[in-house]
Amino acid sequence: MNTFLTVSLLLDRRPERKQPEAYPGVTVLIAAYQEEAAIVGTLESIARDSYPDPLEVLVLNDGSTDRTADVAADAIERLAFPRDAQVRVVDFEVNRGKSAVSALSRLVELSFRPAEYPRRWRAQSSSATAAKTSSPVPRSGTISTESPR
Repeated sequence: MNTFLTVSLLLDRRPERKQPEAYPGVTVLIAAYQEEAAIVGTLESIARDSYPDPLEVLVLNDGSTDRTADVAADAIERLAFPRDAQVRVVDFEVNRGKSAVSALSRLVELSFRPAEYPRRWRAQSSSATAAKTSSPVPRSGTISTESPR
């Protein structure tokens, strides 16, 4: 066994790693519930990252009753993110869990072009909001978290 391992390590010739011409854009979803004390550290870590191509960061505040959304919005304004990074807070009024918030954030991503993204976005939970709009996802800066009846 040891001989096999030694020979394998000595004869392993991996090809050189080539630097790609471009990396794909990346979206980072941060599901946050009652994270007032920790959200700044998370955003600081992302701001220090050196990802070379487009980066989108969505802080998904899942109905926190503390100041998570406010603290995150303040940190976004204060921190120096990479030039191509788009960072925003999506504030859901009602706690629905990580999977629901992540799925709803995908609707946010699909409903806006990058230039239209507001820095802070309030998601509303009312069927009245959904009934007023003709598209499934309104472009006014709110999204209903309930289906129209």
